[in-house]
Amino acid sequence: MKLILASTSSYRTNIFNQAFLKHIAVASEFEEKSDKRDNPEEYVKELSMGKAKNVAAKFSDSIIVGMDTVVVAGGEILEKPKDFEQARRHIRLCSDSTADVITGVTIINQINGEVVNVAAHSKVSFVKIPEEEIEFYLNNEKYALKSAGFVIETALANFIKTIEGTYNNVLGAPVEVVYSYLSKWGYSLKDFQD
Repeated sequence: MKLILASTSSYRTNIFNQAFLKHIAVASEFEEKSDKRDNPEEYVKELSMGKAKNVAAKFSDSIIVGMDTVVVAGGEILEKPKDFEQARRHIRLCSDSTADVITGVTIINQINGEVVNVAAHSKVSFVKIPEEEIEFYLNNEKYALKSAGFVIETALANFIKTIEGTYNNVLGAPVEVVYSYLSKWGYSLKDFQD
């Protein structure tokens, strides 16, 4: 059985591999545009669907997974920062507050014809992050200008109060959602080890 991940993100690939969901990573050529920005959940679902459909057109008899993740804080979607000033603003919005990490997950099962399009939520609550620590993060986190500037595995981990939801979702790859549907369809981890 072929599991195709419609992404070349090293983060997502590593999480899938660690979860024993062996897959082929394929870049999607879908242009990530949507008019649903006012509804973050529908926004990520639409983008994940676009990515999955784009890659599905290149395969048959496979299961294709598309994902798209956003962070919502202060009532706005935090896009990939254009510069360090914007990254600084994003971290300040999360400081002493709760951010909602939402991942749209689309799974296209070309074997049984089913299509899943859902959203996973995780809420990350932070303590107050001192300005000097925000500066340290920006000066030392090599991915500070990627993925909303929101990298919780490194320096920001020191300021997390609680996570409600799954950690993998916060990292942008809720494998537990994918596995729940694979299992429902009668697959087990051994089916994806070739």
